[in-house]
Amino acid sequence: MAYAVFNDGATDGREPWVDYEFSDEPFVEVLGERAPGQTERVELFACPRRRYRWPAGLTEAQCVAWEAFLQARGIQREAFLVEDPRDPVRELVALEPAVGDGARVTFSLPTAEASPDFRWYPKQGSVVGYVAGVPAALASVDTDARTVTFVAPPGVGAMVQATYRGLRLVRLTVPPAFQGVTKRYGRYELAIEEVLRD
Repeated sequence: MAYAVFNDGATDGREPWVDYEFSDEPFVEVLGERAPGQTERVELFACPRRRYRWPAGLTEAQCVAWEAFLQARGIQREAFLVEDPRDPVRELVALEPAVGDGARVTFSLPTAEASPDFRWYPKQGSVVGYVAGVPAALASVDTDARTVTFVAPPGVGAMVQATYRGLRLVRLTVPPAFQGVTKRYGRYELAIEEVLRD
């Protein structure tokens, strides 16, 4: 799965991911009318969905960067991963199963929708595994499957955790579009929304 790295511009100002905003909204499904003028809204997941937008439109550098990313991967409506620099590092997340059995080496990130860590995908190169509170060597990390594999199986009853940079699964809300009459009097618009599973 492809992923883009957002940057808030605090480092050198040359990164293309400046001036974005986001809002966190509940995942809801609007059901048909129960009575004239009345609809029923059902919350689908316990955690909110993040929506990203650039209120002033994209700069030319941002437009070039986004277009190159989307075209290189052929992304139109498929989901992809983003790293939001405003998201905190996921610290000591309990894996599933939560304890070792002396034989298992592969563990999953939380799969229960009620977990605050249900949405996150681990960023390659950022994952540190822990067994009984002590850093432990990892053999591999599968971002798409949301699993980590330890070199040695954690001992029986040892708590298994991981710390990592989380990636969000998102897709374009609508295809990117240029709004305006001319390049000078218009703006390039982009909107992205989070999905919990592709």
